[in-house]
Amino acid sequence: MNRADDEDDATAKAVAAIEEKLMGFSKPLEATGGSGNGWDPRGFGASGSSGSEGASGTSVAPPSYYKMDAVQWMQKELGDASGAEPLLRANPPRRTPLMERAGTPVMSNSTSSRSPRRSAGKRSGSYGLTDAMDNENENDNETGASINEPAPMQTPLQRKFRSLSSSATPSSSRPGAGTKRTGRGGSSAAATSAALKQSAFRRHHDALREYLVAKRSLHARMELERRERELDQEASSGAVVPMDTSETTAPSPSLAQQESRAEVDYCKTLCQIAYGLSSIEGSSGEHPEGPTEEGHFWQLLATLRRLSLSALIWNDDSTSHTQNSSTQSFFLQQLASNVRMTPRELVDAMSPSTADSPRPPLAMQRKHQLLKWIQSCLELESKDTKSKGMGTRTTPSPGHPDDPAVPSLVSETDAGVLKSMMQVCLALVLEGRTSEAREVARSRGQSWRAAAWTGGEPCGYEPVLRDETKSVERVPVGNPNRFLWKRQVWKTGRKVLLHHSSQKEQQQNNHSVGIEEAAIYSILADDVQNALENPCIRSSWTRSLCVLLTGIHGRIEDEVLHRHNLRRRRSGGCFPGHDCEQHENEQLMHTAQLAAMTEGQVASLLENNPFLRQQEEQQQRKLQPRTHRVSYKSAMMAFVVGKSAILDLCQRETTRVVSQLREVSERCAAQDGSGDDDYVNQDWEGVRFLTHVALFLDSLEDSFTPVVCDGISEQKNAILFEYVQYLESRPDLWHMIALYVSFLPEPKAVEYFPTVLARVLDDAERKTMIGQIQELMPPMELTLLRRVVRLSLSAPSSASGTDDMDAIKCNSLQWLLQKDEHSPDALVCANILLRDFFLDEEEDKTHAAGAFVRDYLPGDLLDRVRDTVENESSESISDDGMDRINNANAEYRAFQKYLSAYEDFEHWKEVLRETPTALEDHHRIPNYANLSEMEKNIADSNYLRTWVREKKKHLEQTLGAAERARSSWHGVLTHEGGWLFVDGDDGVLGGGAVDAEEQKRRADLGTIRSRHLVLAANLYHQVCEETASWLSRSLGEAEALRLSREEALQRLGGGSASGGSAAHTPGHWYKHALDLATLVASDSYEIHKAFPRADLREFVAKIGETAVSGLMNP
Repeated sequence: MNRADDEDDATAKAVAAIEEKLMGFSKPLEATGGSGNGWDPRGFGASGSSGSEGASGTSVAPPSYYKMDAVQWMQKELGDASGAEPLLRANPPRRTPLMERAGTPVMSNSTSSRSPRRSAGKRSGSYGLTDAMDNENENDNETGASINEPAPMQTPLQRKFRSLSSSATPSSSRPGAGTKRTGRGGSSAAATSAALKQSAFRRHHDALREYLVAKRSLHARMELERRERELDQEASSGAVVPMDTSETTAPSPSLAQQESRAEVDYCKTLCQIAYGLSSIEGSSGEHPEGPTEEGHFWQLLATLRRLSLSALIWNDDSTSHTQNSSTQSFFLQQLASNVRMTPRELVDAMSPSTADSPRPPLAMQRKHQLLKWIQSCLELESKDTKSKGMGTRTTPSPGHPDDPAVPSLVSETDAGVLKSMMQVCLALVLEGRTSEAREVARSRGQSWRAAAWTGGEPCGYEPVLRDETKSVERVPVGNPNRFLWKRQVWKTGRKVLLHHSSQKEQQQNNHSVGIEEAAIYSILADDVQNALENPCIRSSWTRSLCVLLTGIHGRIEDEVLHRHNLRRRRSGGCFPGHDCEQHENEQLMHTAQLAAMTEGQVASLLENNPFLRQQEEQQQRKLQPRTHRVSYKSAMMAFVVGKSAILDLCQRETTRVVSQLREVSERCAAQDGSGDDDYVNQDWEGVRFLTHVALFLDSLEDSFTPVVCDGISEQKNAILFEYVQYLESRPDLWHMIALYVSFLPEPKAVEYFPTVLARVLDDAERKTMIGQIQELMPPMELTLLRRVVRLSLSAPSSASGTDDMDAIKCNSLQWLLQKDEHSPDALVCANILLRDFFLDEEEDKTHAAGAFVRDYLPGDLLDRVRDTVENESSESISDDGMDRINNANAEYRAFQKYLSAYEDFEHWKEVLRETPTALEDHHRIPNYANLSEMEKNIADSNYLRTWVREKKKHLEQTLGAAERARSSWHGVLTHEGGWLFVDGDDGVLGGGAVDAEEQKRRADLGTIRSRHLVLAANLYHQVCEETASWLSRSLGEAEALRLSREEALQRLGGGSASGGSAAHTPGHWYKHALDLATLVASDSYEIHKAFPRADLREFVAKIGETAVSGLMNP
């Protein structure tokens, strides 16, 4: 169908619509029924009985277009329709993006079963071939559907960071600040890009986590099976079987298969993630083909691992190559020895489809799988080429099939359609779907081309069910003269390419199909040299590799068929196609270089390809300076070649990336953060790729059939640490760090990870991190939590944020308080913080220490410690560990007692400050001026009664607080074994081994004791001294009532004569103050040893003054 036909169809549709309108002319009359406000076409322009007068008696003129006849009106409508909206407009179905269609059921993509346009990408005879007009219409109607990426999983770590704001992607501790790129407050495009990147990192994280869980589960089952076998052997033989015997360590076949499936699934998951990123990002990035190439890489690993672990880590040394060649040659010789097999059966036997068929050598299977892999990659890349639209236009032949020099008589439009067809056919031939390429050519009127491409199938028989006889017949298929056909196609391909090259020098023809046609002929003939020189092949790395692998596979087929024909000729029988010996020899001679070509030589050919090298250099120049992208093609070729190439790739890329990142980090640090963009703009997708490759290779060393790759572990640690540091620089990715840290060596993880955890302050975030540590790193859990707390406790306090830092330090103990079994360590760390508070010389932190014990530590902490120790077995806790726990327990009790005494002292001070020594004014002595003697006595009695009641209340409140404070300080001074006293191994706090930490603890306790024990003694003395002074002033008010002190004490309940309390007398408190001297001098508590000499002299002077005051105020 040409353009004229399309225009005729549009005209016919418009005419049909107009005729429908013409047929409806009577409807206005039927609606009005000939009423007065209507009009009659039989008498328009007249009045009277025709009904042309309205209600007002005036005539109503008909519309102007009703004055035309049908032909005139039709012409007008056709003229108006040319510039207006079409009368009949079909709504085209909304196209689904290509990658989304790939995973969607067929019926879900069509809006209607009568959709005028077939789904793109569907395998059919047309394969998405379109006309030029169809393409234009499609571009006008198509509204590219956007793929909505799911929102990244939100965790508490992404909501609150006090030390580092999660709204900014980079961290202040690591180069890479730049909220303009990933900040949440930026533009919508930047936010979308950041969300996509976060989603990509999360998907890789989740895939690795599932893989780790699967591997751990399999190894646990393996251990159970091994133990079960040991027990069975012990029960049967009565002897203990060694742990490392081969019978007990060999896994069951089912476990080995499940491990292989887990590793394949991991590679397939990463492949799908990469392909998904490719469909989302498209060609918008600096390296648009990167995600697609990464998907190809993981698909390669999945393909080879599905075959076997040996096929994945292929031994490519010379010895292995010689052995593989011998095995392959022997297999082909054995296969060709059966002269009664047809060539088709021979070729099918080289790649058996059933488990009962004899398996070819692993080398042949691997080559076959590599070819299938690269063909699947090409199938994915060529989907756009094969889905440009729909169309069924046939195209006449552009020239004589036997002479490409005959000038073309095809129009430019048809040449474009032919060009599109040849591109699709070439893609199908590269994908190994030659039969479908022939169908495409036939559907486009190019039957002679389809016939020219027929002949590469080996001859044989195919069972066919006859409907007439209901019997199965063997129908001959294939080409008996296959080698003759290959030689002809070989020559035709070279002739077409030579003609195209000479024609291109003379004139530029964008629609020439010569290069595609020449490439098809060269591929079908296994002419690798000519195909690699073809412009449509040499500029594509994927196509070049496919041509090489296809040629090697074709050479193997030719070799086995040649040997088979030789056997047939020697047998003397008459077989079809055995008389083409000359052509067989020519084909084998021209493809001799493919016979011994190894995967390493394939890689060398691609590496030395000047066109591919030029493309790589151009892509590198597009990148920002000082940035180098990871080459996914090199990674693919490394696994195609084998083990030595894999090790070389990992060593080379890891060294380059790590050195580059460290150089950028040092430069950013030297520039004081001004070069942070350099760090952000590094190839972090490539770092992520190398990290997961190294992790996967490292995991293979722990497989049931381990594969040792020398140096992989060290390279994994290096690149993994750089990747973890990048995750650290982005607080929105912090919830992923724990998984990757679990793969670091334990010393490195213990040294690094706590520095990240120390900046997590929110309780919900902390619980999330602890849960991840318990799941992923259970052996390191306690070690990590200890280090986190100690790092927080050792942080210096700035002058401006002392209180905030103290709160952070207090809150850090929550890392160890989430589980009761960590209570002993929490107790030790609590003592460390308490010692820091007591040792602070710039500020009195006693209030902070009291708040820490009261608000941040559980009240039953010591009970938890006791229960934990009791629940632990005696073997799990060493003597030294028990000594440390006992020391921590005693130390914490000592601090508790001191802080409790200090709290009582503060309460006493407040009570003493608020309680007056004299009563208020409303208790004044009454005025006796106008009172009688009886009234005076009554007034005195009332006043005395009120005074006694109020004074008793004051005394009870003050003396109660004073006694509690005095008793508390007395308890500190008389603490069992001496408060915080350490004297070698004899003291309460001195048991256990003495290491550097214990030495520091003892030194700190000595400093605290010399400072705060002296203070405790002075505060004890202050309580007694000031309470006695307050009592003296308070009792002095009794003289105004004309009462002696003894009488006042008797009325207040404190007189000695009435057996009252001696606490109401100042002498009682002076006596306690003087008893302090005896307490300090006693050797039982070693208090005098804590006194510096100057403080001791000052203390003795205070005692002397107290003695004098006691004598003056008995």
